[in-house]
Amino acid sequence: MNLIDYAPAFLSAIASVAAAIAAFGSLQISRQSKLIAKQSALASHHNSAAIQLSSALQLLRTQSKEFSEFNYSMWVDWSREIQAKDNCKLGGTNPRPLRHVLTNASEMLANYGYNRRNRYTYVQRSILSVIREGVCNLNDTEYDKLLRKADGEYSDFESIFGTPPLSKSISTAPAFRWACYQMNKRVTSEDWQKIWESAWLENGWLYRYAANYSEIYPIVETVLKSLKSEKSKLEHGVFPLESNSSLCTKYNQLIDMLEAFINDSNIDQFEIYRNWSYEEE
Repeated sequence: MNLIDYAPAFLSAIASVAAAIAAFGSLQISRQSKLIAKQSALASHHNSAAIQLSSALQLLRTQSKEFSEFNYSMWVDWSREIQAKDNCKLGGTNPRPLRHVLTNASEMLANYGYNRRNRYTYVQRSILSVIREGVCNLNDTEYDKLLRKADGEYSDFESIFGTPPLSKSISTAPAFRWACYQMNKRVTSEDWQKIWESAWLENGWLYRYAANYSEIYPIVETVLKSLKSEKSKLEHGVFPLESNSSLCTKYNQLIDMLEAFINDSNIDQFEIYRNWSYEEE
């Protein structure tokens, strides 16, 4: 992302006004000059907000690099480790590698959560809803039906079964249920239990995630407070941030992302499931 993506639209407006002035008489020049004055005031009024946004993005890019790299490694490498427990012949004829099943399902769930409200804060709600409510009524009859359609296919599950409809729980969507069937059929309950327990041990994936999160959290919290403070300063002024739709949209998007990070990415959200038994769900 570049600062130009957040540049206020008034820059082009001023340029077009300047061109119009040359073609009009003195009355029109007077009116257009007033508009230029207003736009210039807007530029001056929101300059601090634009700088604040640029600084926040630069700081986040720099400080979140290590955390981002760890998360990608966790997403890819943990799924590879789980694949070592895979009994792939139970997943059909030449099924997709289990690591692909895991990453496909995680992307599907994240996209579903975001697209329901076009907000990042809804991603974790969808994840937790699957944990709390479960994926119910898994049975061999449905599995055989889905297998007949997916067997031998190597594309992502949404291409085979369709994208989960946003009007329904993702746990009812064939694409997501098929991923769950694959995970349940190909890895034993005992192995899932060991995978979950070992992730919480020292140097386990969730243990390391918590350590990395604790380092980036204070930085994200500080940036979020600074953005909210800057937006609040303008709220009751002559030109509130809402008067600059482009800049305001980017502010709201970044604030939304950071709030989701702070509220929903904390490992404490999963602490109550730390001693969870596979047999219970």
